[in-house]
Amino acid sequence: MNRNFTLLLFFVFVNAQAQVVLRIKSLPANTPLKAKFSIICEQNNWNASDSNFLFKKIKNDWVLKLPNLNDTFFYKITRFSNNKIEVDAGFNEIENRVVLPSAKGIVTVNIANWSDFKKHHSDNSNVEILSDSFYSEFLGSARKIWIYLPNDYYTDKQKKFPIIYALQGQNMFDNYTADNTEWRIDETLKSMQYKNDNGCIVVGIESLKNEADRETDLFYKGFGTNDTSLAKYIGLFINYELIPYVDSAYKTKINGDYYAIIGAGKYAQLALTTGLKYPYSFSKIGLFSPIFSHQDSLYSIIENNKRKRPTRVYITVGYNDSIAKPETSEKLQSFLLEKADFFDSEVNLDAKLKGVHDETFWSTMFKPCYLWLFESMNYNNPVRKQSNYYKDRSEIFAKVYPNPAKVNFTIETDANLIKILTETGELMEELTGSPPNFFYNKSIYVITKKELRTFNIDLAKYKPGNYYVVFTNKNNNSSISRTLIVQ
Repeated sequence: MNRNFTLLLFFVFVNAQAQVVLRIKSLPANTPLKAKFSIICEQNNWNASDSNFLFKKIKNDWVLKLPNLNDTFFYKITRFSNNKIEVDAGFNEIENRVVLPSAKGIVTVNIANWSDFKKHHSDNSNVEILSDSFYSEFLGSARKIWIYLPNDYYTDKQKKFPIIYALQGQNMFDNYTADNTEWRIDETLKSMQYKNDNGCIVVGIESLKNEADRETDLFYKGFGTNDTSLAKYIGLFINYELIPYVDSAYKTKINGDYYAIIGAGKYAQLALTTGLKYPYSFSKIGLFSPIFSHQDSLYSIIENNKRKRPTRVYITVGYNDSIAKPETSEKLQSFLLEKADFFDSEVNLDAKLKGVHDETFWSTMFKPCYLWLFESMNYNNPVRKQSNYYKDRSEIFAKVYPNPAKVNFTIETDANLIKILTETGELMEELTGSPPNFFYNKSIYVITKKELRTFNIDLAKYKPGNYYVVFTNKNNNSSISRTLIVQ
């Protein structure tokens, strides 16, 4: 018995020797942190909101002193509501708890579950079970696979659809199978299709059920040669087993331009590394509150699998997220731009002030992720909008490193004009590069990177502070900038 309860027990026996104190010893792991607890009993007419029977919190314990008992006392514990009553582990109603008149001192109580936590199926008719046990030779095991099909999938025989591969598939569509709560992807896409969206297929890939097993399911060492985790095998499974099957069995647009992979938390790292490892399978990557383990190893993986084709990466995180910290996502965004050859328009960090680390937040961010990843590609009148989308491929290539810099730094770019400015706009350097090459075919601009120029800049005349490196292509008047920190 801990010291707090020794003192409490002393208080009880000295001041009310004939009374009983209920102590909640354990609660379900997903009990809300700000929950209040009460009892229902005959004395309060089985009314859970009677504040006279409300537990008090003393340190980390919840306690309730019962009135003097002259008869057998029957009760149940609630979360201050008659709709939130304790039940057994299988969500079955339990018999009333009993305290005999002869009882004294502290009675400890363990709560197995709450009645309102019982889950019900919430997926809609667009969701099907692709396979209860899709076997993988690479994994040596089977995974359950869900698939969401657009509203007009069966009625429009000729139409083909883009596709999203979603890790942690059990959380995507159905509250009943979700670890906590679902992302409501089916409801979101179904509603959007009624409002002009052309529709999208989503494949949900089950993750291992046991948390300890999930750690081995994941990627702490990424795609390393000596990797003992399953990360590289999951990538092989998705790319060489699951994608070919889905493409053969469903009406997908068999083109990596229309393929995305998404993941949340620790699975964001798996989505990122898989997307970069297989660039011709995936041109779109969605990362929700990403957590990265062994960051140095991860960044090495990214640098060894740089952007090889037009690729979009959407990152979202909340500033109230203490697990996936916003600065980690900001560092990733900078790394993708500076070290992995991504264009500014291809990496979108969408941070939210009130965002936290849970499925409810991720469910609200799925729609903006989807809209941005498939921007201009999945709506009516696609010819006009797709030409705008592909025109982004003519964007300037620009790298500034090391950053921060102390002695010198290097610029690598295909821009034909580079200016280095102070924060107040004073010109420090003006450099001239070679013009980039383009070719034009059916409204698609493609940039070749054969004309990259490298400039090495001595920092002797630069004072410590922030500077702006402005890159301009004079042929189409496009410009982007990088912030340079001089130490």
